[in-house]
Amino acid sequence: MEKAIAQIPNESNEVKFTVTLVLNASFSWLERPTKNIIIYHLISCIILASLALTAVAINMCVLVAIVYSSSLKKVILNQLISVISAACVLDCAINVPFSLYCIKVSDWLLGVKVCTMNAVFVLLISFMITWSVCGMCVERWYSIFKRNNYRLSNVCKQVVAIATPIAISIVSLFPVVLGLIEVRLFPNRFMCSIAIKKEQCYRTIILLSFILPITLGLLALLSSLIKNFTKVRNISLQRGQLSYAELFFEESHLWNEWQNCKFVDDLHNRQSIFLVKILIFFDISSRDPNSTQRYSTKVQLHGIILQTEFFDFQ
Repeated sequence: MEKAIAQIPNESNEVKFTVTLVLNASFSWLERPTKNIIIYHLISCIILASLALTAVAINMCVLVAIVYSSSLKKVILNQLISVISAACVLDCAINVPFSLYCIKVSDWLLGVKVCTMNAVFVLLISFMITWSVCGMCVERWYSIFKRNNYRLSNVCKQVVAIATPIAISIVSLFPVVLGLIEVRLFPNRFMCSIAIKKEQCYRTIILLSFILPITLGLLALLSSLIKNFTKVRNISLQRGQLSYAELFFEESHLWNEWQNCKFVDDLHNRQSIFLVKILIFFDISSRDPNSTQRYSTKVQLHGIILQTEFFDFQ
């Protein structure tokens, strides 16, 4: 382990630290066009393709089951799951073949081209989940304040409710597609190039697009819960009894689905395919080892270097 401390001139009174940890990170055999590199790329392609096909098959089954069932589509949680499934299929169908192509024609340069492309689709998936959660909040508010209309909602309206978050997510990607912002909101998270200063305003717009709908959705949820609280409390007081279960969970479809369907576990399992692909199949480009502005860690894991950087706070 190496530690280096650089003293900034006295007028700034700032100290920067650089800590570099290297654990068995020698991969000279990867740089030579030998039989090992061909086998390594072949195994990587097989594993990546297997993961992609498995993810597509599972998520397509879930997506088709929800789309062709009127009763399943009526549950807003299933709409969110269908959006997540569609996002996974979209990512695998577009990004994985391009990754396989880069593995075949280049010397494992996934950290250059695919990193930016993967960042765009991760951003799209993030938008889909964000707007879908916002839709769940709106559904909760609408089911309480417009109960009669909610019960009479037809299949066409349900399809619109599913397609709307996807359409808004695609529109939200226009700054990225048009080149106004190079990569996702926090590009260094996926070791892409750092966005320049002129893109800060666009990153701010994207950040607000995440914060604003969630804030409005939480306010709508809070408003509906307060109304439900007041209504049930008045009825219970008239009957001389007050049940906390009735107070907070009577006709609360969103929260019952959240608990009974183990939403958090399901969401985590569906997102794990992206996490595995990012950690295993994206080679990280080397940075300048003499830089004193970040903490750098490289660890060998089954022939792949995972690098994490933490920029110092001044």
